[in-house]
Amino acid sequence: MNTAEDRRRMLGDMPVGQLLMRFSVPAIIGMIVSALYNVVDRIFLGMVSGQAIGAVYITFPIILVIMALSMLVGIGATTLISIRLGEDNHQEAERILGNAFIIMMVMSLVISLVILLFADPLLRVFGATPSLLPLAALYMRIVCLALPLQMVSFSLNSVIRAEGNPTLAMVTMMVGTLVNVVLDYLFIVQLGWGVAGAAWATVAGMAVSGLWILFYFLTGRSLLKLRAGYFRLDLALVRRIMALGIPSFGMQLANSLVITVINYELKIYGGDNALAAMGIIHSVSTLCFFPLFGINQGVQPIIGFNFGARQLHRVREALFKAIGAGTCFALASFILIMVFTDDIVRVFASNPETLAAIGDYTRQGLRINILFLPILGLGIVGGTYFQATGRAAIATFLSLTRQLIILVPCVVIFARLWGVTGVWMGYPASDLASTILVTYFLFRYRHELRGQPRQ
Repeated sequence: MNTAEDRRRMLGDMPVGQLLMRFSVPAIIGMIVSALYNVVDRIFLGMVSGQAIGAVYITFPIILVIMALSMLVGIGATTLISIRLGEDNHQEAERILGNAFIIMMVMSLVISLVILLFADPLLRVFGATPSLLPLAALYMRIVCLALPLQMVSFSLNSVIRAEGNPTLAMVTMMVGTLVNVVLDYLFIVQLGWGVAGAAWATVAGMAVSGLWILFYFLTGRSLLKLRAGYFRLDLALVRRIMALGIPSFGMQLANSLVITVINYELKIYGGDNALAAMGIIHSVSTLCFFPLFGINQGVQPIIGFNFGARQLHRVREALFKAIGAGTCFALASFILIMVFTDDIVRVFASNPETLAAIGDYTRQGLRINILFLPILGLGIVGGTYFQATGRAAIATFLSLTRQLIILVPCVVIFARLWGVTGVWMGYPASDLASTILVTYFLFRYRHELRGQPRQ
């Protein structure tokens, strides 16, 4: 968008279906491309050994904590920016952007220092076995070198979508992933660097994406500008940003805790082979869920803007069309995985020894993990309504329910009843229960969605 008025006309007047396509398709592509960071790493590492896959997977709870902190600031700022732009308050939107940028820079530098100094004990806490720890620590220490650019990139990418430029947000993620894929092949396959090669390829991809986004905001091409005058922190504004980012932060932080619990259960009942299998299952399920998260990212500025402009009929239409699109994606993913399970496993475990060691665990886990995937179009996309309209408490509760409150007890109890199979079964149980809760809360707010007074 060239001007704030252009953006207002687009978000306030363009047909909702067309608008949802315009925002969600680039976000979906961007999220899938983002997921390929881990998927490509694990495909190439599968040519090395199951242990290499397991070592990189063990680092994922820490990566999720980093993403959670990025979302705490990035999504919170984006939600507030969308509402302020809907209110035609451009200056306040830029002040929010400046505060978010400073928070991210300080936060990323502190986290990088902590990881460099304490990678080994942190990885032990998150479930690393003695045999996987050295490789996992090596990977983590290399990756954290690009952490400031990664966190700033992730948070500001959401702002690019909020100001009405979803295609650029998609291209930014694609450029970084392309660099990562090319260097993965060079470093792992051609040079034989193994886990270290995967780490350096990831660093390069992060650096390119981060520098690309900073160039966009610092060279006058963006609707909102990074202005030095807004780099002074306003504590009241920081608290508001954090409050609105807490649902996404809670979801990612809870996901990190869940994976840590799962790692401990898999370590007890299945050892390194079960952990490596979970690395593959996680990569595949991420490719299924990220399109739903992409729809969330696409519909959030639409709902936020129109809610701020009090065009509730457009809010309702955007929400239900997003839920329908999410259901179609989820159902298609479910069918593809069920039909092509064996082929998917062989893509990751191309080494015959790796396939023999982890193939059975991976096939069983994949099929059980996605049993209720078709209903998550409602369960995941439906919940974004409460975050986009500034209802942080409800959004936080719903995100924590699926990732923590239900899933962790199910995993712990089921693992003691059925071993590794029980770990896999915790996921569909949580998906079903959380979707029922989202449906209940949407029903409670049905009058608002219809533009009627609350009864």
